[in-house]
Amino acid sequence: MPDLDRLIPGLQPLVARLKDGDASQYRAFRFDDQGGIKAAFVFLRMKGPMAQMPAETLALTQAVQVALMWGDAAFAEASPLAVLPDTGATILRPEIAGVIAAAYDRMMPVAAEDKSHALRLFARLQAPAEPPQS
Repeated sequence: MPDLDRLIPGLQPLVARLKDGDASQYRAFRFDDQGGIKAAFVFLRMKGPMAQMPAETLALTQAVQVALMWGDAAFAEASPLAVLPDTGATILRPEIAGVIAAAYDRMMPVAAEDKSHALRLFARLQAPAEPPQS
């Protein structure tokens, strides 16, 4: 992509470092003045099992991983995706969708580093869904 190095400072050394580390994926973020995610850049190296994954599964996985600043081990033991047994369709797990929806609630701060933020997210996950307005 032309001028990508203008969007990602230090791109050439970064790519070299990722190759040396045999990395298969890398995400870079840009933030607004309130700490909200303004832009995300995803780099994938299509090798091994990743090269066999359907494009829509890769895209959904990466979309989930850039929607929020998850911890490094967030999906180390369980994928954010599930496969429907009856159709074989890949979907976002409902509990992950719930966390994303709770985090983007308009009453929540754009970004937070306070540990109590997790409790606010948890409370939103426990609250019953509001019935549709007629």
